[in-house]
Amino acid sequence: MLELALAVIGPTAGCQEGARRGKSHRSRVAARRARRRAAGVLGWVLLATAACGTTGAATGSGRDPITRAQIQELADGTGTALSVVRQLRPSWLRARNPGRPSTGGLPIYPAVFLDQLRLGPIESLDDVSSQIIQRIELLDMRDATILFGEGYPAGVIRVVTVPPGEGP
Repeated sequence: MLELALAVIGPTAGCQEGARRGKSHRSRVAARRARRRAAGVLGWVLLATAACGTTGAATGSGRDPITRAQIQELADGTGTALSVVRQLRPSWLRARNPGRPSTGGLPIYPAVFLDQLRLGPIESLDDVSSQIIQRIELLDMRDATILFGEGYPAGVIRVVTVPPGEGP
C-alpha cells in the first residue's frame, strides 16, 4: 500500500527540488515524513473503502433482518417465530463462544426480546405467533448493550410486532 501511495505521490518529490532551492536537510526530512504520513492515510482510506463492500444483503443471510414479507412467503404462514428463524436464519440459533473460559466453558445463546421487553431464553421464540411479527433481527453484543443494557454477551434476537390496527 505504501508503495502505491509513494508511486502516486513520488518517493523523493520535493527533496531533490528542496536541495536545489537550498532548503535545509531538516525541512527536507520533515517534508518526507509528511509524505509518508499522507501515504499511510491514503492506504487506510483505500483499505476502508475496500472493506465497505456488500455484506450479502441481497442473499438474505447473515445478520439481515427477517421481514414481514419473507415471513408471509413461507409455506404455511401460521408458525411461530422459532420456526421462522429455523427456516430463514438457522445460524441465529447457534451457541456463541462455546468453550470460552469467560463463559465457564458453557455455550451461550442470544436472549429474546419482544418489542422492548425481555421474553426469555431462545426457546421463548416458540411462544410468538408469526402472524403478529413485523420483523425479526439479530443484534450483536454492542447493539444489545446500547438498547437493553449490559448482560447480553451473545446478543439479542429482537422480535418487532406489527403496530396495533395493522395486524392480521
